[in-house]
Amino acid sequence: DECETQYEVERGVECYERQKSHAGAAAWNPLSVGIAYAMIDRITADKVPLITVNHGRTDSTDGRVFPYVFPLLLNPYSETSGIVNYIAAKEGGIDKLKGKKIVVLYHGSPYGKETIPIYE
Repeated sequence: DECETQYEVERGVECYERQKSHAGAAAWNPLSVGIAYAMIDRITADKVPLITVNHGRTDSTDGRVFPYVFPLLLNPYSETSGIVNYIAAKEGGIDKLKGKKIVVLYHGSPYGKETIPIYE
């Protein structure tokens, strides 16, 4: 079964609640940052794996923090690290970034805001 959430958290939570009762549900992948953030407590209580592909909380990379969250590929920290390392390589090394500013354009979701402390 599929659910159309339109990336709305309330719809995503309702969809999960409806879908989790199906026998054999192996994992949940909401394809939405907001829905994934909202689902962490529920999936932990239900012991249903949550898969986040290229999004999700950085602290979920440590499986001890959220044992039922499985981030695949990137998270905000790894993306930020990649960006800074790329800029440093273009500038001739990390030491060449001293005194320079890196401007980050982000959206207002938790995912967008999570990188701000990394740059500070």
